[in-house]
Amino acid sequence: MSRYFFDVDDDGVVQDDQGVELINLHLARNYAVRVAQDCASRHLSEGRNRSVAVSVRDPAGRRILKISLTCVIEDGASAHPLPR
Repeated sequence: MSRYFFDVDDDGVVQDDQGVELINLHLARNYAVRVAQDCASRHLSEGRNRSVAVSVRDPAGRRILKISLTCVIEDGASAHPLPR
């Protein structure tokens, strides 16, 4: 098992000082995606446009992965219809 650290940039960076022990990088990526989705879901439910990023670090502090999501809500006046 390896310890991975998940820093969240969601209107300011929150650095993970504890980390999470996971079997491999694939599971760390899945964990980072869930964290980013949770942040994005909160912003969307509050009606806010925002970008969210989760950086994954190894125990040496090297960034090994970054997940970025952008949340945008458009009202009917600014939305573009899908092509048929």
